[in-house]
This record gives sequence, structure tokens and C-alpha cells, in this order.
Amino acid sequence: MVNGKRHTASLRTKDKKIALTRVKQVQNDLYNQIVHGKKDTRKSALSTIKLLKKYQVYKRKNGDWSYSTQGTNKHVLTKWYREKGITATNKATIKSQSKILNGFFNWSNKRYKVSFKTFPINDYDDQGRIRVFNKEELDLLFTSKELCMWGKYKDSVSIKGAPSIVPKIFLQFAYYTGARQGELLNIESIQDNFMIACGKRDRRVIKLTSQAKKSIENVDTTKWRWEPHHITTAFGKYTKKIGIEDAMFKDLRRTFGFEYLLQGGDIYKLSKLLGHKNLKTTITHYAPLMAVHVPDFEFK
Repeated sequence: MVNGKRHTASLRTKDKKIALTRVKQVQNDLYNQIVHGKKDTRKSALSTIKLLKKYQVYKRKNGDWSYSTQGTNKHVLTKWYREKGITATNKATIKSQSKILNGFFNWSNKRYKVSFKTFPINDYDDQGRIRVFNKEELDLLFTSKELCMWGKYKDSVSIKGAPSIVPKIFLQFAYYTGARQGELLNIESIQDNFMIACGKRDRRVIKLTSQAKKSIENVDTTKWRWEPHHITTAFGKYTKKIGIEDAMFKDLRRTFGFEYLLQGGDIYKLSKLLGHKNLKTTITHYAPLMAVHVPDFEFK
């Protein structure tokens, strides 16, 4: 009651449990309307699962996400909903998942009468990952008799028919090209010395070295249609089995860049090989890496 006048608003439901979840939001809306003259024009609140579906449909229809980005977002959002929070322990993973979830939270808060609290990104260490594989680890990755697979069984397949086993050839090709995971899963065509793939932003021309071409001789890359989380899961399980610690699939791309620089490669050319938007991005990623992993030397 304000100035002797009663103000009311409908909770728009007959379900008592749902009504209780809406009381606070409706009260805030009434307060803002009375005190500030602002009317909340957002749509009525929906359940989290419905918002998740609407968010993903909206992003796909507006072309905001590439194929690989869709898979990554779907995996992170679904896992967050099922496990009721972020369960990752790696700082870089927590940060990347927080950014994905904040995108969903901000989109929902702007359009619907909900109030998701975003994750404080700055609370996490901004030091980039500097893990690279040495020669012994690379040899083990490419020659081990253990299977690299995301499923429990060899003959498991995903809903879309993706096989459980990820061949070692895929890992070798990833290393020899330095391509992003999403690009490897979306190869459009392969020419003599390059391939065209759709990845993080748009189509990209990726150089194929003699080693890269040799690794995929007689291989049908159109069958590489795993979801991003299939690769992440398979690689994580595989590296643990063969005794390689703290390994992530994207470390193959970083190792490619590191080895190129160690062999005298130009950082500007590396920036183009990796598909970085600008040289600053390459320097940011590889400056701390070179400082830590540069070979030992002696002053004369």
C-alpha cells in the first residue's frame, strides 16, 4: 500500500510452488513502477530448461554460433543444468565455462523476468595455459596401442552416428596443421597444399605441410563428425591411460606453434598459420610460453 492506495499484480499462475518463485520479482516490478515510474516490459519468467532451449534456438537462428560453438555451448549449458553448477577444477576451464554461462544469464535477464547472477570472471587468474608436449609425449600419443575413445565400448556411437573411437590419425593431423578443434570437425575441402575449414569465426584457409598431407592419405575426413565434447572426453581418457599428465587436446595446437618458433619460424607467419585475428593475440599466447620452455643456454 502506497499513499493509502493498494497496488496489486497477478502472479499469472494457479500453481502455488510457481507462484512462490515469482513473488519477489513481481514485488520488485511493482516497486520500480510506483517509485521510478518504470514498467518492466520483459516477458514472464520461464523455467530454466525452457530458457536454455530458447537461448540456443535464438543463437542458431541469428547465426551467432558456428557448428563447433553450438556443440561447445550445448555441452557446457547442459552440464551446468544437470550438475547444478560448474564442477570443473581447472582455472582456464572454469573461466571459459563462466563466459558461456554469463552469455546465457545476460540474454535471459534482458528478455525475461528472471535474475540470474553472473559469474565474476576477474576472480580467476588470467595467466594463459603454457602446456606443450615434448617429443617423447608426442611419440606416445601417436603410437600407443591404447584406444582413444569417448564411449565405454569400441562400437558405441553417438545419436548422430559418430563412432566412439577417435583415430590417432586425427591427433597427428591436429598437430601437423595447428588447426582448431572446431575446424578439424568442419573441413569443407582439401586441396593440394591447403584445406578450407569452418571454425571459430568463419571459413579459413589452412596450410597443409607435407607431414599433414601424408598423415591423411586415403582418409575420408568427411566422417570426422564428432561433437567437440567427444574429442575432449576421448583425449582426456586416452592421455590418462598412457600416463601423460595435465593434457588437453588444444595443447597439440599450442605445441605446433611452439615447435614452429623453436625451429626459427617467424611469429608474424605463425599468426597467419594459426588464424589469429592479429599479431597481438599470437604474442600474448606465445611470449610467456617461450620464456618458460626456451632451451637451456650458456653465456660465453
